[in-house]
Amino acid sequence: MERIERPSGEAAASAMSVVLTAIRNDHDGVLTAEQRVFADADAEAVHGLRSAWRRLRAALWLMAQLRPSGDLEKLRLEARHAARLLADVRCWDVFIAESLPAILAQDAVPDGTIVIEAACRQRAATFAEAQTELRSVRTQQLHRDLREWTDRPALLRSSLVRLDPPLAEFAAAMIARMHRRVKKRGRHFAALDQEHRHRLRLAAKLLRDGARIFSDDPGLRKRGRRGLMHLSTLLDGLGHARDLLSEPALLAQVQSRGLILCVRAGSDDDEQALCSAWHDFEKAPPPWLKR
Repeated sequence: MERIERPSGEAAASAMSVVLTAIRNDHDGVLTAEQRVFADADAEAVHGLRSAWRRLRAALWLMAQLRPSGDLEKLRLEARHAARLLADVRCWDVFIAESLPAILAQDAVPDGTIVIEAACRQRAATFAEAQTELRSVRTQQLHRDLREWTDRPALLRSSLVRLDPPLAEFAAAMIARMHRRVKKRGRHFAALDQEHRHRLRLAAKLLRDGARIFSDDPGLRKRGRRGLMHLSTLLDGLGHARDLLSEPALLAQVQSRGLILCVRAGSDDDEQALCSAWHDFEKAPPPWLKR
């Protein structure tokens, strides 16, 4: 789990100073990842930028629990919009790298070059649209607003005790809250439809990325870390199931004349493994900090 570089000295015990540092670091990470996407359109760069935005959004969510404001809510909404710009590109990347080879093998297609080339063209067109949005006035304004907001000295000067609890207290409360949300959304997991499983996946991502900010605190004990490892396995399974859902729409765009391909269906083994991953997470010790 990646660690956040924290301020030293007395400020290290302040929840607001730690979360604010995380926001600054994560925004720097977004800017770095964005430049890589501009220079290199490959799947790894795209995934890196999406991950960077996800981490930043988790840090902004934590700050909203400390000090909600209209300005912060606007930043969160704009960050969500920016994070979604590469969603379709990522779908094409997974489809080309993982789904399409499996579909071609499943249907015993001797030469899938035409289909693969069509998928790559669709991906390139989708990426070009996303890159235009990333360079847009709206996205660049968001970067300026984030930098200005995090550089406001008043953010820390006006931190009253009730708004800026000790780090250990805040971390324990937030991790427990995120953990409860995941367990609530995953209740009766085997009976959940795909839309509710997607909502569970979003909550699980927030827990993973939010806990990262407190990952070097001794209160996030080893058995709690094991719970987060089970969470990672669960997220992998939920992500795979989500990828299967996107296959029909993507495949319909690349079907060549005279070649009919069938989408893959999730297997009983996949479902059993996913239910097992949920059970392991549900039974694992909660990853909150104990004092």
